[in-house]
Amino acid sequence: MRPHSYLLSILVLAASLSSCGTLGSLGLGSDPEARVFINDFSRMPDRNLIAGGTLTLDVGLEEEVTVPVQFIAHSRLGVSLSVRPLGVMEAVRVTVTDRELLILDRLNKRYARMSLGSTSTKIASSLFGFNPYALKSLLGNEPFSDKSYGTDALGKLKFSSERGRYKFTDSRPRIDLTFDEMKRLTRSYYEPAINMSILADYGDFRGLAGGGAFPSRINMAVEMGIKDYRLDLHLRDIRPYAGQEITTVPPSGYSEISMSEMTDILGFVSKLLF
Repeated sequence: MRPHSYLLSILVLAASLSSCGTLGSLGLGSDPEARVFINDFSRMPDRNLIAGGTLTLDVGLEEEVTVPVQFIAHSRLGVSLSVRPLGVMEAVRVTVTDRELLILDRLNKRYARMSLGSTSTKIASSLFGFNPYALKSLLGNEPFSDKSYGTDALGKLKFSSERGRYKFTDSRPRIDLTFDEMKRLTRSYYEPAINMSILADYGDFRGLAGGGAFPSRINMAVEMGIKDYRLDLHLRDIRPYAGQEITTVPPSGYSEISMSEMTDILGFVSKLLF
């Protein structure tokens, strides 16, 4: 497979993580232990970081593909994953903020951008079958539910605890979030459809300069019908992100295509490659 095909494969899988159907929720009720957990969780400091690292993709071929990446995560601003095959030159970027979703294709100088909000997100879920905030949560190591993420999402899920482990779950669709005794999210399981599921394991947490911790290892197993994919993100050189925003502004001279066109292109490439 040619190098640019590997990069497109990674973009296809990244897009697949966001194309997972709408999310559901259950009421929390009046569980006092759950209220204490949510209160403690809400007091945790914002996590903001920028890091280098590698992204390893296994799509069931004879060999894995590993490329350098730059990763940005901010509790309030969003997440951005930049694929950089030569270490410096960016080839693909996927960014999700509270306001916009951007998929940037440097190889062909084009981009797809979608504004997010209560109305547009419902439209996106209806047209393309995904809620963009799911991708933000899975990559950003944060809880998610129906139409919310972060602390707000926890109040919409069913709570249980056992031996220093805390779980927040939903059944339609299935969402299982597992936290350790330090209230760090260590596993997210998402099953939006019978033939699709995503399991994200978070490990090797590193303390951040501004407080809190973030996993330096994110391993995702994706099942889509009869196909299985594995996405392993390993971060290094983690340091504070000093930016005031995570930009969704494409470079000058790039051509805009619709999100549906980008989805069609990625779907076509996926069939050719996989």
